[in-house]
Amino acid sequence: MHCSDGGRQVGLDPEKDVTILQLGTGTEAVSAMESGRISMAALTNRYAIPLLQRGWPMFVDLSTTDLIYPSSCVASSRAFVKAEPKVVDDFLRAYVAAIQLIKKDQNFAEKTFAKWLREKDPYLIKKTVESYAKLFKPTPYVPDKGIETVMKDLANRRPVSKEFIGRPELFRDNNPLEKALSKS
Repeated sequence: MHCSDGGRQVGLDPEKDVTILQLGTGTEAVSAMESGRISMAALTNRYAIPLLQRGWPMFVDLSTTDLIYPSSCVASSRAFVKAEPKVVDDFLRAYVAAIQLIKKDQNFAEKTFAKWLREKDPYLIKKTVESYAKLFKPTPYVPDKGIETVMKDLANRRPVSKEFIGRPELFRDNNPLEKALSKS
């Protein structure tokens, strides 16, 4: 959870109600929860589903709130995009095709997920693919409000020049994506 906006979504004041700790991987966060060292953690399905199956409560599913956060986006330096246009184009076309495939053929997506992530739990595989199919937008534009959420979160942790706040266009270039889409 990104506490600046995510915490407010559930009635928390991130300055008073929570302490944010960097624990490392999901395994470490789960271990800290099970030992009682922490009360909650932002977890991916891989770590949350087994806890839910054992009766642990879910504090909030951020995908059901109006928090807009670019959790599934692609980022690169402008220098790389300029220097490697074919790599960028090939990647983006594959990325968009993969999003379309996960939405169209969840059975194939489940098999692929299981194979490449070496996951064996069928329930976990099914629930993870279902959530990704819902999460991914057919055309993966990063919403301005999502960029603004990231910038506000960043500004809460360190000084950010005021010229960057409220100007998401400075951090986004849809031209490579639009070029890739026009070839699809």
